[in-house]
Amino acid sequence: MEKKEKDYRVYNEISVCEKKYKEENHEDNTIEINGNETLSKKALKKSLEYAKKGKYRRALRIIKKSIKLDPFNPFLYQMRIFYLITLKKFKKTIKPLEKLIELNPSNILNYKEKYRILISDLKKYKEALNVIEKGLSFDPYNKELIEIKIKTLFYLGRNEEIYEIITNFIPKYVDKPDFHLYI
Repeated sequence: MEKKEKDYRVYNEISVCEKKYKEENHEDNTIEINGNETLSKKALKKSLEYAKKGKYRRALRIIKKSIKLDPFNPFLYQMRIFYLITLKKFKKTIKPLEKLIELNPSNILNYKEKYRILISDLKKYKEALNVIEKGLSFDPYNKELIEIKIKTLFYLGRNEEIYEIITNFIPKYVDKPDFHLYI
C-alpha cells in the first residue's frame, strides 16, 4: 500500500514537470539558451518519458547534460533534485539545491526543501538551522521558517534562543486575526 502511494506521488510530480514543459511552448523544437546555444525540447520530453517508465537514472543523465547547456535554468535544477530524491541520492541534492537558492534567493520553498533533506534524510540539524537562518535573512517574519527554526532549536536543546524568538516575534503578530504559530 505504501509503495502505491509513493508511486502516485512520483507520478504527480512528473505530471507537474510535464505541465511546466508544455507551458514553454515554442514554435520550433528548441529552447534558446544564452543567445546562441539551443537545448532540444526533445531532450526534456525524453527525460520525462524515462521518468514515467521509472528509469530515473537515464532521465537524470539527460537533465545533467541540459544543465551544462543552460546553467541558469531553475526548472532543470528542480527536475534534477526531484530525480535525485526519487533515487534516494539525498547527499547529491545539496549542490543543486544550493544552486537553486543562488539563482533565486528570495524563494523560501528552496530553503525549506534543503532543510527537509538535511533534517529528515541526512540528520544534519546544525546545517539545517543555518539554511533556515539564511532564508530568514530574506524574509525575517516568515511564520513557517520561524516555526521550523523553533522546532530545530528545541531539538538541539537551545531553549534560550527559542525564548528570545518568541519574545521578539509574537508581540508583533498577536493582534492580527490570521496569526497562528504552530510549534
